[in-house]
Amino acid sequence: AWRPATAWVDPTSRLRRHIQRALAERHMAAAALVKEGISVLLADSSAVVLKPVAPFFIDTMSRGTPPEIMAMRGGCGPNRKLGCDLLWNFLFLRGAGPGD
Repeated sequence: AWRPATAWVDPTSRLRRHIQRALAERHMAAAALVKEGISVLLADSSAVVLKPVAPFFIDTMSRGTPPEIMAMRGGCGPNRKLGCDLLWNFLFLRGAGPGD
């Protein structure tokens, strides 16, 4: 019998491949915008923003050499040897400037 949970976990399932393609298309679109000099904030529909984020990004971008990418971290714990995982569901990409 088909079980929905299996479709999410099984890497060969059609549902899993469809989700992977949709995410790849979203990231390719963001890369095209960044190449044209537009900064992009990617966020899943499950991201809940509790306060304005623009002041944080403006402050961060105005310090020295601004980062080209900012991502959330998760999966942290004392037993992790390499720190935390990057979470790609909330991601800021700085637009490429002239010569970038």
